[in-house]
Amino acid sequence: MYDVKITNDYMMAVNVNAHTLGTIAPNGGTFSITKLGNMILEIPGIGEAAFIDIADKKLPGYPEPSEHWGMLARFKTMEVYYRYEGQGQLAITIDRFGSLSFETLTGSAIIISLPELELINK
Repeated sequence: MYDVKITNDYMMAVNVNAHTLGTIAPNGGTFSITKLGNMILEIPGIGEAAFIDIADKKLPGYPEPSEHWGMLARFKTMEVYYRYEGQGQLAITIDRFGSLSFETLTGSAIIISLPELELINK
């Protein structure tokens, strides 16, 4: 599990897990969550960002980052693959255009691109 602080510089409020965790006020509002597993951010007019706790599982084909625990953030057609030891810490900013930026306070992360759809013919 990891801790995350989110700053919302977007013009509209952002929902965390469809209001069940809360709403982040627009134009500089902040929201902190400790010991987070999975989460969905709903950014109005932009879309959803999914934060998927992958625990000690590794993504195939990605030997780095190499820390023990992991999380995968998916937003549109790009992903952030984050790994950490012990308790992870992230800072996320939603800018005025609705784009996300990640800052790793502990651990390490890389940007990757996983296929959105895969067809397997037999």
